[in-house]
Amino acid sequence: VPPQYYTLEVSVDPEGAGSVELDPAGGTYEEGTVVELTAVASDGYVFDHWGGNLSGSDNPTTIVMDSNKSVVAYFVSEPVPPQYYTLEVSVDPEGAGSVELDPAGGTYEEGTVVELTAVASDGYVFDHWGGNLSGSDNPTTIVMDSNKSVVAYFIESITPPSINVSIVKPIPKSLYLNDQKVFFTPRRSVIIGPITIEANVSADEPISEVDFYIAKAGSEEVLKYRDYSAPYKYMLDERAFGLYTIIVKAYDIYDNSAEDNISVFMLNFHRSVGNVTIVSGMVFDYNKLINGKIGGAIVTAYRQNDSELIKVDSDRTGRFLFNKGRYRLRLESGYNYYIEVSAKGYETVGRYISIANNETTRIENFYLNGTILVKGKVMKSGLLGRGIRGANITVVGEGGKIYNTTSGLFGKYSIYLLPGNYTIFVHADGYNDTFKDITVKYKLIGKSIKVNFKLEATEEAS
Repeated sequence: VPPQYYTLEVSVDPEGAGSVELDPAGGTYEEGTVVELTAVASDGYVFDHWGGNLSGSDNPTTIVMDSNKSVVAYFVSEPVPPQYYTLEVSVDPEGAGSVELDPAGGTYEEGTVVELTAVASDGYVFDHWGGNLSGSDNPTTIVMDSNKSVVAYFIESITPPSINVSIVKPIPKSLYLNDQKVFFTPRRSVIIGPITIEANVSADEPISEVDFYIAKAGSEEVLKYRDYSAPYKYMLDERAFGLYTIIVKAYDIYDNSAEDNISVFMLNFHRSVGNVTIVSGMVFDYNKLINGKIGGAIVTAYRQNDSELIKVDSDRTGRFLFNKGRYRLRLESGYNYYIEVSAKGYETVGRYISIANNETTRIENFYLNGTILVKGKVMKSGLLGRGIRGANITVVGEGGKIYNTTSGLFGKYSIYLLPGNYTIFVHADGYNDTFKDITVKYKLIGKSIKVNFKLEATEEAS
């Protein structure tokens, strides 16, 4: 019987991905021949599995030719090895904090999202990101699609300015009769007749104003008096009967505030003694002939009591067109008073006046000389030049007149001076003292003079 022959057809998928070697070669085989098939991948591909009349992924493999056969060699693209990138982090200034990474490490596979958290050291707070990150979100994230470098910037933490107020008169659990404390009471304070409300105020920054409020039980608080200079007090003398709350609120020049209150029982028939004289007038800029009214000036009246001056009333001049520069005081007749006027950007002035018993009104106008604002910063010597808070600044003028101030937040200071020649001395603990001579002149353009100081640390501090 003549031998039987069969054909073996081979193909690849995808086309061009590789080839199949046959052993023995040919493609037509006598019945029963065992043929070995070897899949050979082209560049960029790898063998995956067999198809057709073969299955599995063994390579090489065999097939028995007992009929016509068709085999497909399947290839797949060769997997690309993963790309890795580095993430470098640093902090500025050195030692001010650290950066935590999640996931931790520093080397990441391409596409990894890394969370960065800035952690400040004592005395510092996180400010912003730099390098391949921006903004101030904390924590924040970055996508690793290339090598990255990130800087976490920190700044010195600054304690917000503090302000405190406490009512020192009346005190709790006391009986007052016509403004005098008689004895203690077992519960709340009792006030019969008028009472002088006194408050102590302390703050890191200059005080702007202190407000005195009264609130009857079940009613809203009512502003009774606004004081602009120490000692802070207000004589409350009005008809009253029942439970009241005395409230004192203090504000600094940056509008930081604090308050204190006390609950009292008040009985006052308001039988006032003596006559009242209305002292009013205007406050002018001495150097301006036209539109020279000064708004916002503080006018304070002190009553002369032997050798002591007791503040009795205060007002701030109007700022609007209809009342600009105008003030009004209520003073008891028959006494001598000292009236003091101060305004931002002007020299403080004052005068003594006597009010007769029969006077009902008095006009007193004041003229102020303008000053020049001298301002600047007291800083550490060096590239960053960080501000020094609490430096003592002494200004000595012609004739030996002395002015004093202290540097505040970020080392900033300001002081108003009349035109003339001055020497500014600066002292800060841990730094060498320094000074500068300056000349203050009126300026047609700009209203201030900037004078900065850089202090070298003492050897002990270094």
